[in-house]
Amino acid sequence: MTYEEFLLMLQTRKKIRSGSITGLKLAENSITIEKITDPAINEIKLITQRAVIEEKKDDYSVLKSDFGKLLLMNATTAKMFRLPEVIIEDIGLPLAIMKRGIGALTIKAGGTDTIQDSTAGGTLYNDLTEETFALINLRIIAVAKWMIEYFSGSGWRTS
Repeated sequence: MTYEEFLLMLQTRKKIRSGSITGLKLAENSITIEKITDPAINEIKLITQRAVIEEKKDDYSVLKSDFGKLLLMNATTAKMFRLPEVIIEDIGLPLAIMKRGIGALTIKAGGTDTIQDSTAGGTLYNDLTEETFALINLRIIAVAKWMIEYFSGSGWRTS
């Protein structure tokens, strides 16, 4: 997958198979794509949303205002994202997290929340040092329940 295909997938939740991307603009903390043409799915999409990217270099407690963003952890040592406890009003909200670098990344569920098949208050982690680029898209699907919508890389595990 190319970087442009990754950005497209982040915006549309579909992988482009062929076609073109026009108007790709990368700014310091955002990505804008004006038009995507993909004959494989026979449609043209106009994207007006911007993906907000925030880079973190230390352990971080995710805020509810971070939902809908891409949080990027770029580290050479082990780091952790701590998720907040989710409530009924949060259902349906997404969160994307990217691991860059050789450092292990752990995502800790808040309170008694679960991530996919983790234990209550459990974790989702990627500790493969050779995997220097890995993405995980999470979505809140119920009170106290996160689901993995998409992932890249082979090192993601729950506990």
